[in-house]
Amino acid sequence: MLRPCGGVPLAIVVLGGLLANRHTLYEWKRVHYSLNQYLMGEGIDKPDQRVQQVLALSYKDLPYQLKSCFLYMGNFQEDYSVSIEKLCFLWIAEGMVDPKEKVEGETMMDVAERYLGELAQRSMVQVESSIVISVFRKVEEKTTCRLHDLMRELCLSKRMGEDSQSYGNVHDSSSSSTGITKTRKLAIYFGLRIDFPNLKEFKLLRVLDFEGYRFNEKRLPEGIGKLIHLKYLSFRDCWYWELPSSIGNLQFLQILDIRGRRIIIPNVLWKLESLRHLYLPYLPHTIRKNEKLTLDGLSHLETLENFDTSVCVPKDLFTLPDLQNLKAKVKVRCIKDMETIINYLNGTSHHLRCTCLDIILSSQEEEPFLVSRKVFAIHSLERLLLNGKIGNLPEYHHDHFSVSLTRIYLVNTGLTEDPMTTLEKLPNLKSLKLGHESYVGNEMVCSAGGFPQLRNLIFWSLTKLENWRVDEGALPVLSSLILHYCKEMKRLSEGLKFLTNLQNLYISDMLKAFRDKVEGEDSYIIRHVPSVKFGFEHP
Repeated sequence: MLRPCGGVPLAIVVLGGLLANRHTLYEWKRVHYSLNQYLMGEGIDKPDQRVQQVLALSYKDLPYQLKSCFLYMGNFQEDYSVSIEKLCFLWIAEGMVDPKEKVEGETMMDVAERYLGELAQRSMVQVESSIVISVFRKVEEKTTCRLHDLMRELCLSKRMGEDSQSYGNVHDSSSSSTGITKTRKLAIYFGLRIDFPNLKEFKLLRVLDFEGYRFNEKRLPEGIGKLIHLKYLSFRDCWYWELPSSIGNLQFLQILDIRGRRIIIPNVLWKLESLRHLYLPYLPHTIRKNEKLTLDGLSHLETLENFDTSVCVPKDLFTLPDLQNLKAKVKVRCIKDMETIINYLNGTSHHLRCTCLDIILSSQEEEPFLVSRKVFAIHSLERLLLNGKIGNLPEYHHDHFSVSLTRIYLVNTGLTEDPMTTLEKLPNLKSLKLGHESYVGNEMVCSAGGFPQLRNLIFWSLTKLENWRVDEGALPVLSSLILHYCKEMKRLSEGLKFLTNLQNLYISDMLKAFRDKVEGEDSYIIRHVPSVKFGFEHP
């Protein structure tokens, strides 16, 4: 069966994906027979044609729902990597995810992710994960997928025989009026110059994606509120000033993504009764008349990102019974907001799977210890950013720290005791960033057996740190290390030579003498690291 693959890696792994869930000799013979039947076609005698037939067999073997999802990937430009989250939302909005396939406790998003997992297992899509630092200096994991060039050719060829309106994009206004009125998806790609179409003509539109688009005069096009069939609407990272109040008319809208710069949001989001996933702007958003944004009534909401207590009503969380994923920013000017959030998160009435919190403590905060101790213990807490003085971390005990914690970012916390003593005991911590003045001591120790799951570690502006010791057996799976502006650090920890999984080391804004040692007498410590890069350095 390998001969038709012609040594092409993609064809080999695709064939492997076909065989992976077939466990009997009979099933393997059926695949072999089907492959031979495909290769007997007229004109199939060249190696590249045989490879295409191997890929075509993998498409034929897909269940009906997965075929539609695979063909949908042809919407994206060549070599374009789309986020897993966005792709699943688009499949849901287009009706490609069968609600009958949900099992107890599952959401449509779970089913969509299962579809994607099967396509990935068959090697029909390529899934890639990476750690990035956002413009807001948050460490984020980004998971995307794309089509291999050969798979894209197969996808486009199969789409030729399908209803083009089921999968097509509109990139300009040259379509006929008939085509426009039947269009179900409109995507405006970043940087593309077009004569903007009249949205009133897109009567059947389900998906409207403006991600990254810069609107003329920073005003949104008219007619959005009349697109009553919309299920997916994205203005992510767009340039505009205000969301129109007519958006409250979109009664079938399920996904609304307005992440990006500060905008004016009319207080109408509570009217979107079908909304499942809401992504608010990253920065504090301005509401007219200084009123707070009301979300009471979104009883089907499953995802809520960038919920900010300075402009949203904390008690509204109690009215969201289906909420499963929450990313919130809590500015603790008074302890009451914090207590409301903690009471909600520690309650039993919600169904939260994942909680990410950014907590900004004011310098006048009177109960930092209480805040920090209660927050770390929140059961669903996966990511935590703490900005502000908290005294010191609580001692490690399984009741004091959530086992779900995988990412921690501390900044301006002013810890005087070595935080590693506590943090290295967290069993599932994968990413840790110690930001500006998070620790003001001069010595830090990572002991043997500590940080069993940590993959990414960042020291960012620890200006008092002089000595960092890494014992043999610590940080066994660390793959990425960033050292930035630790101006008192004189040399690398010799223990880095034990970190055999370290792949990337980035050093920036350090003293020139530090770099000289790294490249000179201490070079043996990191000679096993594949990528060592240097940024700006101080004299």
